[in-house]
Amino acid sequence: MREISEGAPGAAPADGGGWGRSRIGTKWQVAVASLITGLLLCGAFAITARKHGEFVRANAQAHRDREDVLASEQAVSAFWQEREVMGETLAFPDRSLSDELRARQLQFTGALEAIGVESAAELADVEQAKDANENLIAVFNSQPAGRADVQRGTQLHKAERSVLEPVERLRAGNRRRNLQGAAHADSAERVAFQSEVATAGFGLAAIALFGFFAVRQVRRIDNQNAELTATDVAKDEFIATVSHELRTPLTSINGYVELLLEEGAEPLTEEQRGFLGTVQRGSARLQRLMNDLLLTAEVRAGHLDIQKTSTDLGEIARQAVQGAQAHAGRKTLQLSLTAPSHSIVVDADAVRMGQAIDNLISNAIKFTPENGRVDVTLAQEERATLTVADTGMGMTPADVDRLFERFFRTDSAQAEQIQGSGLGLPIVKAIVDAHDGTISVTSEPRVGTSFVISLPLAA
Repeated sequence: MREISEGAPGAAPADGGGWGRSRIGTKWQVAVASLITGLLLCGAFAITARKHGEFVRANAQAHRDREDVLASEQAVSAFWQEREVMGETLAFPDRSLSDELRARQLQFTGALEAIGVESAAELADVEQAKDANENLIAVFNSQPAGRADVQRGTQLHKAERSVLEPVERLRAGNRRRNLQGAAHADSAERVAFQSEVATAGFGLAAIALFGFFAVRQVRRIDNQNAELTATDVAKDEFIATVSHELRTPLTSINGYVELLLEEGAEPLTEEQRGFLGTVQRGSARLQRLMNDLLLTAEVRAGHLDIQKTSTDLGEIARQAVQGAQAHAGRKTLQLSLTAPSHSIVVDADAVRMGQAIDNLISNAIKFTPENGRVDVTLAQEERATLTVADTGMGMTPADVDRLFERFFRTDSAQAEQIQGSGLGLPIVKAIVDAHDGTISVTSEPRVGTSFVISLPLAA
């Protein structure tokens, strides 16, 4: 069942095709600008992150180099402490300093192992220093305590140099790397800082540019909206004017057709009466269409005249069903009304509410095939509800979403060539809204459609 608001075939879309294309173009422009800005910002942040990572790695390496320098310095210090113990032993033969000498030897060995080696040559220097120190201690222990001759001193001096030479090479290499690493860390820090500043500046520039672009687009859309609003108002005024102008000739046509069809007028053939009947039906259809157009214009202008009084909704529904029985009978449809025995009183404009219910019932009959059903049900709980359900062609969820748009008609209605202007349901919704009510729709293709109007009860 769908009178389905949508325009008659050939009617222009409610929002205008050009405007639709303009909105699509604007959306794409905003999307492309956003994408480009986002990509550029991501690229800038990626470069900044990479530079910052390089600075962190360079700083960590410089820290390790400094630790290596300290370790080599500690190795030299431990070696001289070891030599100091040897000198004390030679100077005071009666004292036993073997344990302390052993502790100094272990301290020297630990300091050597703490030095970070980065090449096979440095590893060889570490091993050479260890072996040379072992040899130094062996030379020191090879002579009896208290014997300090020139030969022993010469041997200790040679052994001492063999220990210090590889340690000095390690210390020199570590110092050189430390200086280079510190310089690299400083350079990486400067580059990282420059990248961060550049990224921040670029981000601010990109945001400002995008903001400028967005403001321009918003202004453009506002201007287009103003133009469309003015066009829409002019269109409504044109429709109302044309409808008013057409009423007079249509009234004359209806009047003369009624005179010709009156009994006692000049005798007419059956063929002539058929022609006049066609003219009369077409004129009545045009009259209904003009009334719908005028009412729609009133709704759009906010001038819908509603005169509320305490009204029995059941009586309005009974009159609407009774008036539609002949139409339903011509299509062999079962049209029924289920209502409680008591009155359901609402504050409503009886004429307008009757027009809304008439539209729903005629719509249901129009879109229900022969031998179908149209059921009108009234109920009262916290609010008054009126349901118009049919077993007609039904609609898809996409059709239901657009059902109350002016001039919208479903594809199935157009394919079946079911006549309609697409104004009936928007008028129904406008009338229900004016009564502080709601209208809901449930539908399933080839199963049927159900409209439910909910209205507040009279105080």
